[in-house]
Amino acid sequence: MRDHDADVIIAGAGMAGTTLALALASAGVKALLVDPQPFDTQLAESFDGRSSAIAYSSFRQWRAIGAGEALAPHAQRIEQILVTDGKTPGPAAGGPSPFFLRFDSSEIADRSEGEPLGYLIENRQIRAALAQTVIDKGIEVLAPVGAKGLDV
Repeated sequence: MRDHDADVIIAGAGMAGTTLALALASAGVKALLVDPQPFDTQLAESFDGRSSAIAYSSFRQWRAIGAGEALAPHAQRIEQILVTDGKTPGPAAGGPSPFFLRFDSSEIADRSEGEPLGYLIENRQIRAALAQTVIDKGIEVLAPVGAKGLDV
């Protein structure tokens, strides 16, 4: 096995690991990503069928570390959020709860640039954009490799 030189070793090259590696790289810290899954599987169209609601501040972070441009075409703005107790409406369930929380981006005082509350993005688009940005930035990825220990 060859030696690798890195300031930080990140176990896991999913959304959190790649985001951390890109943030560290933008600060001049050399990161090494280690993942048991082949890295290029994240680029496949069928990789992950779920979606995530991403807070506006997290999307700003992705912009700052170079992944925002690739994600923007796939991001749907979240302008309103309604939080309920999840009860099914109707007489058998006792009807809907009168209690809920409502958030509206137009009610935020400091919205000078028309920011949404967040974005809804398919996970496969997030993973593909982050993986491609990692490749473009030349961050070293060891995959498929599992992290079992560390010798210093």
